[in-house]
Amino acid sequence: MQNVLDDLIALFYKIWLSAVYKIHVGSNWTLLGLPIIRVGGVGSRIRIGNHFRAISRIRANSIGVPGPVVIRTTQSNAEIVIGDNVGVSGCVISAARYIAIGDNTLIGSGALIMDNDAHLLVASERHSSIMKQRFPKGHVEPVIIGKDVFVGARAIILKGVHIGDNAIIGAGAVVRDDVPGGATVIGNPATIIKEA
Repeated sequence: MQNVLDDLIALFYKIWLSAVYKIHVGSNWTLLGLPIIRVGGVGSRIRIGNHFRAISRIRANSIGVPGPVVIRTTQSNAEIVIGDNVGVSGCVISAARYIAIGDNTLIGSGALIMDNDAHLLVASERHSSIMKQRFPKGHVEPVIIGKDVFVGARAIILKGVHIGDNAIIGAGAVVRDDVPGGATVIGNPATIIKEA
């Protein structure tokens, strides 16, 4: 019975996202709990492929989730593109410009992926940027995550990072530099422990 209810919720949620936010939604989604998917800013777009799986329900993940999946653009003309067969658990994906996630990628519980600083670092500028959600040049850089990538629980992927296909990001890693395809990284800052 729960599976049928989850399927109906996913169907109605997809229809609502498509109608209200003009979000491109693929087929055969599985939503365990409702994610928060929002487009912010004129001309922003979110495209999510087929067979997308989002876990926002605590009991649906073996280590729980800190909150619902959040996928959102924050500025005009920002874009998030998520490929086919992508699975996410209680993570946040926040784009002020551009984030791309390749096919078959899995993103663990509580991971954070952002292409921006979320706020300015200079104290005198900080409060005005929060209200306007605008960042000067250099505070926003695209994030590209390849195909078949595994991002561990509570990992953080910072602005400007490119992660190659088949890479593994260890739990709790803070990724501030590019990760080559097939590599495994761990730690803060993330360092390569295994090459392709």
